[in-house]
Amino acid sequence: MAGQPLTIEGNLYRQIYETVRSTKDLIESDQKSADKELGVLSYPHETLHEIITNALLHRDYSIADDVHVRIFDNRVEVENPGTLAGHVTEANIYEERFARNGSVVRIINKFPNPPNKDIGEGLRTARDTMEHMRLKAPSLKQRANSVIVFIRHESIASHDTLVMDYVDKNGTVTSAQVRSICHIERHKAWEVIKRLQSRNKLEQVPETRGANTIYRKATGGAPLITRRESDRRLARERLTKVQEYLQQHDAITSPILIKEYGLPPVTAYRLIKGLEKKGMIKRQPGPRHGTAVYRKATNSGS
Repeated sequence: MAGQPLTIEGNLYRQIYETVRSTKDLIESDQKSADKELGVLSYPHETLHEIITNALLHRDYSIADDVHVRIFDNRVEVENPGTLAGHVTEANIYEERFARNGSVVRIINKFPNPPNKDIGEGLRTARDTMEHMRLKAPSLKQRANSVIVFIRHESIASHDTLVMDYVDKNGTVTSAQVRSICHIERHKAWEVIKRLQSRNKLEQVPETRGANTIYRKATGGAPLITRRESDRRLARERLTKVQEYLQQHDAITSPILIKEYGLPPVTAYRLIKGLEKKGMIKRQPGPRHGTAVYRKATNSGS
């Protein structure tokens, strides 16, 4: 944005509030003179306030320079003298905290309506407020003797895109991860997952269910397989194996199924009872239950 630079002077308390107010006024006045077809850019007050406050409180006062706020057509840049303090880096700045000017931070927090009400939460508040408006979180770049925070007016990707990008990078996703990725509630995460399933973008990983259900990228646009369909397919596969066994042997027992196909005892027993009920096999006189011997029924067609 072209124009005469504006200098804010006075005590630090005044500098913070006046800089925030002047920045908002300049953005709004610029929008009024802009072509309406380009759209109106709106930046959250909380984001501007927290980032400007952070710049003025944590700048390196040993460097003879000012905090610079630059307003462009699609972004706001806030540059403060000095590199990131202590162990704070570009990667961990939202999680870590370190006050270069600890005394200044504590004193100004004692003022009426302090600009840093929640000490240590400023940047997280700025990020969360932007994301609430579906705008990309502020980013920063460290230079040799300064740090620049970029507040861009760029919409973040849709929930669907965010989830699929996560799956492309990590292979799978859960409902809890969808909630974390998109910053949405449980029922909203469920809606996103169901929508992606209906579009053949996601499919449920077999043998996962309930709160621990895992989803992966749908393979080749194939029809989605539900938990019930997966169970039915598994049952058919087991039945086929038993039928193949009976083609080569006259009798079958639960221990044989357990040994040959690695079935759990309960599953083997239920499978045999199911075959008996269908009339495919018949229990022989003698041992019962787990050690019972079954032979092919004469009407089985084998």
